[in-house]
Amino acid sequence: VMIKHGQRVEINFKLDRGSWVVMADRNADPAAWGTRWRPVHFSNTFFPRTMSHSSTKTKAGLANSMQLANQASTSGVPSAPSPCNLNNKTNRADNGSKRKHHNSTENGRNISQRRGDEHRSSHDFVNVNEYESIGKVIEVAFNHQHLSPRNMSAVWHRLSRLMTASNHSPNQQQERHQYQLHDKLNTLFAYTIDELKEYGTIQLSQSAMGMAKIIKAVRFCGNGREMNCHQMFQDSLIGSDMKRKDSLFQAIASAAVPLLHQFDPQGYSNLVYACAIADAVPRFRGSTLFEHIACTITALKDLRTFKPQELSNVVWAYATAQVSHSRLFEKVADEVTVYRHLGSFNSQNLSNIVWAFATAQVSYPRLFHKVADEVIAYRHLGSFNPQALSNIVWAYATAQVSHPHLFKQVAGEVAHRCLGSLNPQVLSNIVWAYATAKVSHPLLFDRLVGAAIARKHELSPQEVSNILWSYSASGIVESSLFAAMAPRVMTLLKHCSCQHIANIAWSYAVANVDSHGLFNKPFTNALLERMDSFNVAQFSQLYQWHIWQKEENSYTGLPLVFERRCYEVFTSLNPTISLLQRNVSSVLRSIDLVPKEEEVTQKGYSIDALVEVKGKKVGVEVDGPSHFIGRKPTGSTILKRRQVANVEGIALVSVPYWEWDELGQDLSKKQNYLRSLLGIR
Repeated sequence: VMIKHGQRVEINFKLDRGSWVVMADRNADPAAWGTRWRPVHFSNTFFPRTMSHSSTKTKAGLANSMQLANQASTSGVPSAPSPCNLNNKTNRADNGSKRKHHNSTENGRNISQRRGDEHRSSHDFVNVNEYESIGKVIEVAFNHQHLSPRNMSAVWHRLSRLMTASNHSPNQQQERHQYQLHDKLNTLFAYTIDELKEYGTIQLSQSAMGMAKIIKAVRFCGNGREMNCHQMFQDSLIGSDMKRKDSLFQAIASAAVPLLHQFDPQGYSNLVYACAIADAVPRFRGSTLFEHIACTITALKDLRTFKPQELSNVVWAYATAQVSHSRLFEKVADEVTVYRHLGSFNSQNLSNIVWAFATAQVSYPRLFHKVADEVIAYRHLGSFNPQALSNIVWAYATAQVSHPHLFKQVAGEVAHRCLGSLNPQVLSNIVWAYATAKVSHPLLFDRLVGAAIARKHELSPQEVSNILWSYSASGIVESSLFAAMAPRVMTLLKHCSCQHIANIAWSYAVANVDSHGLFNKPFTNALLERMDSFNVAQFSQLYQWHIWQKEENSYTGLPLVFERRCYEVFTSLNPTISLLQRNVSSVLRSIDLVPKEEEVTQKGYSIDALVEVKGKKVGVEVDGPSHFIGRKPTGSTILKRRQVANVEGIALVSVPYWEWDELGQDLSKKQNYLRSLLGIR
């Protein structure tokens, strides 16, 4: 572009929706050229009346931002300082000096002039919070004179608030100019990426958070949101192939890494939280943004400046993004368990922390016990929303941290609430947690049956599988639930994973209820299609389902080749003989019986001790704590007892661990107990 003092300048440039010409008059004062533009003529769309150009870039230069943004994700992964060296003061100084040198020489404008844009008078800052429509905010930002980092971060923050609100749809007038609005949003996006290197820490974290929330709102669009807004933000911030979103967060990360030592706790928290909800893990050569931030945080002397929400958001973000960093989690756990009084943590903070540790598979029992004690002793569970309660019990079950009192308290709270408001994920996670932790609460399970049936058409394959498995594994047979779920399973069958199918089949086998035609040719075809993808546990589940089909004299079952494979897996599992089992076998011998330990039946079941009484085979099952929830048998125990008796024709008797323990060391009592159990006088 040829620019001559006092003359008209013609600039040609092209964006996504075509090309147009802008005719502009320059002011006489060259110092104002970077910020004073007056459109004289335009076609197709508007262009910003007075964009702030802190680097004296021409408007044509801004147009190139769109191209740069699109190319960012294909230009290779940028390099960055080694994350664990960020806390070295020498490295910080070097990074800072390079940054200053770059900024001071770019386009002939020094850093003091560029940073001066941040200190303009108050009338240069536009209060976008006073506007209640997305279109108006975009228009105001597009036409504002000084789009400084402060202004631009405020714009993205406001747009995110409107996108997640119910009144964010464009009005009729804005809809008529949807294409122009779309182009203006594209320009704002491009301008943001182009200027990120000029942002301070607050503007970087606020912009990242605002844009991430917009992306999240777009991703989960569907609750009455207007598709025009959805599509506009989809095109501008995400792109059809995710390249725009990836390039955006890569640019944010590149701008943030040299400044990490300047961020405050809220900045660290917002940055990783934004990346997590946008499903973005910006990468450098040999590291990620998450690694850089983790190394910076763990190098701090302590975390006492972090507020409870900032601590919970940090670990939640790492767990959600599936980024492992044990030292970071341990530092947070130490801070919470040693230095913090949990009275300052709200219900969401507590639930997010234990959820994050369970999801990241970081074992820290002291943390879990401290949180549970806090919840039980000092908290009114009415202040916890259903999601928080669900997350807590799910976390304890997943982390295998036993705390029956906590589960009892949560179950009592959930059972006495209006369950119609529970969303399917919360419902399925709650019953799954109680079944996995082997905590019995009949009232809770009874109340949740109606809620599950009422929302059956909303259930995903994972949720259907979890609910059916949880009831069966807990030994709770609710015929109405299984009957109601059969049509839903048929509808979802093609979307079910191997785990879903195996769990569903096994659950119906345990429940032993009418499947209403669920197990038919399409079901066996679905099994055959996934035959090579099932794991050992799933083959065993399907084999027990196959035995149930034969038990019911059904024509449906596994094809012969599939049955053989399942049988081989089912019988290959090596049982362990417990001390309790050895003790029972020893007493059986003392009453002149000859027990065969771990005897494998024709169908593949292994019986703890098989004896012959009055000419008939009798199986003695020594049932330890793993066979019960409370003092009721688990679904696996119920299924084995029934199938061995009905299919193998072998009567089974059970020796529950608590009954045997009550006999103490008295051999005579133990002998009499076994004689009575086996009908021997």
